Amino acid sequence: MYIISVDIGTSTIRSCLYDPDCRLIGKCEQQVHVKISGQEGEVRVELEPEQIFQQFKEVVNGTLSLIDEDAPVTMALCCQRNSIICWNKRTLQDVTKFICWNDGRANNACEMWNKSLLLKSLNFVGRVLYFLTRQPRYLGARTLHFISALVMHRLMTTIEQSKELQELLRNDELAFGCLDSWLLLRLSKGCVDVMESSCASSTGMYDPFINKFNHTVLRIIGFPLKLLPPLIDSVGELDPATGKRAALAEINPAIFGRKISISVILADQQAAHFGAGCWEKGDIKISLGTGTFVSVNTKDKAHASMQGLYPVVGWRINQKSTFLAEGMQHYTASLLTWAKNIGLLDDVKESSSMALSVHSTNGLVFIPAFGGNLLVFLIIMAHRVQVFKLPLTTGISVQGFWDFDQTQPNNKCMVNACFPETCT
Repeated sequence: MYIISVDIGTSTIRSCLYDPDCRLIGKCEQQVHVKISGQEGEVRVELEPEQIFQQFKEVVNGTLSLIDEDAPVTMALCCQRNSIICWNKRTLQDVTKFICWNDGRANNACEMWNKSLLLKSLNFVGRVLYFLTRQPRYLGARTLHFISALVMHRLMTTIEQSKELQELLRNDELAFGCLDSWLLLRLSKGCVDVMESSCASSTGMYDPFINKFNHTVLRIIGFPLKLLPPLIDSVGELDPATGKRAALAEINPAIFGRKISISVILADQQAAHFGAGCWEKGDIKISLGTGTFVSVNTKDKAHASMQGLYPVVGWRINQKSTFLAEGMQHYTASLLTWAKNIGLLDDVKESSSMALSVHSTNGLVFIPAFGGNLLVFLIIMAHRVQVFKLPLTTGISVQGFWDFDQTQPNNKCMVNACFPETCT
């Protein structure tokens, strides 16, 4: 059985073909064309769905051309997270473009909610419930806040700004999904309308402590619950009789001219964690791409942290989730491009040797706030009266922090402070 692995990312769509022994035969990739519009503070970042699907077909066909037409093939999908799209349930026609995770149309709505008395009340209730029960589920509620990178306010704002979407919602004809849901729907010609659990877990709508969508919070903010799709495993169900797993979906043969099943779907960062072989508790993965992501395997327990991490589903098999504690910085690529453009370096490859050549920054602090001070905001939310120093040493790292009333850093590394607590 040949395997086609397709990664649909923020900047590229890549298809890799592996033989039955998992040896790479060839690959094909194309650049993703992002459309940016709108005003400062509410910049819209979108993808054309038809263009994405056409590029998807082209890169897959590019690798399929390397094998015989009758060779058995299965597909694995790896999807960028939190980019959403709406479609008409009855006609299956798209009614919006892909609204990317870094789209800013919901910034104002998130800011209003974060300043609201209701959210402050939720923070207080979370604090009380955690004090009384010590259940990790309530720990995050103490600092609950909303950002536009999460799905719910972007979707709600999109609906509020469109009479067409409001009409479809009233008629129960509106559906939405992330990239995984949309691809399954398109490839199966409407036969499969679901959301994979690892993709759902990063949307902000999912409660990893109960392995379900968080209906309580969604109901409070007015999210239309009827839009939530069913959640599925990352792989198909196991047949005890044969020992084989069923496909998640069968691709309509008219699309590629051959029979192809979809065996697995994962969100991109979780796929990177699994692909790096980080399967045991405490295994850590660091990936550098458009953003920097650090994740640690916490096995069957979702980790509640006050240190800037958040729990996500790594993968779900046989209704059982493996969890990761994750931290991120979204703008690594933008930072390196900026450094090159202003002449700090001639080639990105020089950045590591340059950073390692510096033994002391002499107190110089650089904050990579190319998309706003999200990282700083998250840290302040986590520590309230503490601010981290963010030196550019080996990549994007968090090296220390100091209190407002102190002059010397405590020299505590966020990785050292956070990850050991996930492995106990």
